[in-house]
Amino acid sequence: MSVRVLPRFPMDRWADMKAFLAAAYRPDIALCNREFFSWYFRADEAHADMLTAWDGDRLVGSLGYLVDSVFWGTSGQTVEGAWLVNWTIDPAYRRGVGVSLILAATRRFAVVFGIGARVENLRIVGRLGWSVYDRIPRYLAIFDPAAAAALALPDVPPSDLEAARFREVSSEPEVIRAWRPDDPGPLWERYPALFYGTVRSASYLRWRYLDHPTFRYVVVAAGSSEEPAIAAYRIETAAGSDVPVGRVIEFFHSGSPAGRAAGVTLAREVACRFQAAGCAFADFVASSADFGVTFERAGWVSERGGQPLLPSRLQPVERTALILNLEVGTHAGMARPALGDLHVTRGDGDADRPVTA
Repeated sequence: MSVRVLPRFPMDRWADMKAFLAAAYRPDIALCNREFFSWYFRADEAHADMLTAWDGDRLVGSLGYLVDSVFWGTSGQTVEGAWLVNWTIDPAYRRGVGVSLILAATRRFAVVFGIGARVENLRIVGRLGWSVYDRIPRYLAIFDPAAAAALALPDVPPSDLEAARFREVSSEPEVIRAWRPDDPGPLWERYPALFYGTVRSASYLRWRYLDHPTFRYVVVAAGSSEEPAIAAYRIETAAGSDVPVGRVIEFFHSGSPAGRAAGVTLAREVACRFQAAGCAFADFVASSADFGVTFERAGWVSERGGQPLLPSRLQPVERTALILNLEVGTHAGMARPALGDLHVTRGDGDADRPVTA
């Protein structure tokens, strides 16, 4: 078997990719939509950011990568990093091809990330010496325990939902504002909680949220222009119901007292927006210990490693405990931070993506 690996996917082979993904997943998966695929993998006229393996003219493996600048221990310099997504291998080529794609990515990028890995992937990255974090924390705000109960995981008592009820009160509505890509850039040296993770630049936020071809995100800010607290969120309706649910996908603030206060205000006010919109509950999945404290101060409740109360996947509603893990590979000699020192959210990888597009 002679398999060649291409560093970028040639878009003139789109028909092969669409058929490959349809067979591996389902024909209506979002990635089978060329517009969505091109946006997600930042395609130009000729190529997209996806490693592919070919046996002659047959596509037998793929590994997408989302390339971004990454802070790694300091805001003073960046390295090139990538989130690895959609690791898909033809069943007849499982031995060796999948590993070769991962190795090709790790050779190219100083830092690589993955979220929600399955057993086979965890086994491989473990052999490669990656850091594996078992669980990214999740924070909840329940606004209507009765409506949330209709979506809750099996055997969750009503008292647990009531205990996570959001009880904060909104302040003046003008304390938060719309964020725009031409806003002044934050002074990153004042954001120590971002020193390990993707750089949340204006171009990144615009691409990831404002230019999204399927979801409608709202990006808001609070605090000063030099040290804004920023959040991106959306509202979705759980499949098979009329129950809206709030999802905070991005959130960060500076480390100064004023910045932390702005973060608490922003987390509280976004929750109040969800409440006013009639959401049953809202959630936020993020690794940063600092930002977790902020959410708890704003009235959100951490699941703290206990049994999840509410589903994470809503299209369709999956009433099973979804615990997102995190995998990080680095070049030799680079720091290996604790989970709470990383800033990773569900939106960084492929854990906030439409099922269909």
